[in-house]
Amino acid sequence: MNTKSMNMLLFLAFVLGMPLTALSQDAKVCAAKDTACLLKELETVSEKIDEARWRDQTYRELAKLLTHEKKTDEALALIEKVENSDTRAMTIRGIGVAAAETDLSDTEKKALYDSLILAAQEIESDASRPIALRYVAKGQVLAGFDDDGRATTVSIDNLSQRDKAYEEIAEVEAKQNKLDQALQSIAGIESPPYRDRARSAVSRIFAGKGQYEEALTAARAIENAYTRADALRLILTKQIMPEEADTQ
Repeated sequence: MNTKSMNMLLFLAFVLGMPLTALSQDAKVCAAKDTACLLKELETVSEKIDEARWRDQTYRELAKLLTHEKKTDEALALIEKVENSDTRAMTIRGIGVAAAETDLSDTEKKALYDSLILAAQEIESDASRPIALRYVAKGQVLAGFDDDGRATTVSIDNLSQRDKAYEEIAEVEAKQNKLDQALQSIAGIESPPYRDRARSAVSRIFAGKGQYEEALTAARAIENAYTRADALRLILTKQIMPEEADTQ
């Protein structure tokens, strides 16, 4: 800092009654478009949040931003700072989904998901741990790693959460136009109601895109007669009375 700048700071400190150290810090604040600097500033400010709930939620959102900026090591480091088990699971979810949207290489993404699996397994809460693994599986499928997503789902020791994971990744696969993969994921569901609900959801997704053959394939796999009839009805309605189908 040159003499002129220092004299100006001393003058302002005298006029405003502020300590020189505070003015020096303010003089070094990040530029609005310096996102790398602002991410650091956000983490510093987050650490000062007294309320654990709000601090955890801020870390969760920061982890997503860091992942989008491909600062994955920094994002992963935030997970252990999140105290609440449910919010920690959501932080893992945020990183996994964000990673799928980046242009990281497949090798980098796979390594990241492996780290997320480890982080999920370290969650002590029996309720939150399977949810975190479910979110990792969804992120893997979003990134195109269908087999990895199913492998993660198999490791979930909670039946309800495991079935839910298969259902969610099947819906992702349907949105990606991967009918065979979606049906393969649904085949892993043990609960018949969950299985039918997943097939119905997949049929609805394809029908919504006007891909009626795929929608019909999923609908015909539904075991419950009423649920199958409802899926067939939607396919017909979409073609005959599309304006009504859009309101359902």
